[in-house]
Amino acid sequence: MGQFRPIDARTYLPDPATAATLMGRYVLSMEAEALLVACLDKDGRVLGLARVTSGSDRRVEGRIRDVIVYALSCQAESLILAHNHPSGDIRPSRTDLETTRRLGQVCRVLSIRLQDHLILSGKAWSSMRCLGLL
Repeated sequence: MGQFRPIDARTYLPDPATAATLMGRYVLSMEAEALLVACLDKDGRVLGLARVTSGSDRRVEGRIRDVIVYALSCQAESLILAHNHPSGDIRPSRTDLETTRRLGQVCRVLSIRLQDHLILSGKAWSSMRCLGLL
């Protein structure tokens, strides 16, 4: 897991566009898929940002446990996930949807809000929340 520093303690992610801009800085140049997690406090300030997994050009290999361990270490109230699609297709895959659904279930049990899951590619992005998938 690679943590990115520094993150300004006043950094807010009030909407998907802001989150996509911030998180895109870390993954859009990667040739393989990578999953980032932004941990937020109750006011939406960034507590931490980390790459928890990486994968191939078509798939990110992630473990829900890694996301949860990081969220708990940050004492996160909510999470925003983001991963890149080097293929350029910003539509969520079936695997993206299933993993997000399972992670959401775990988050609910732990009283952590899964705020969004973004898919980033080039200058385009999609939000599972905006698509009605969360």
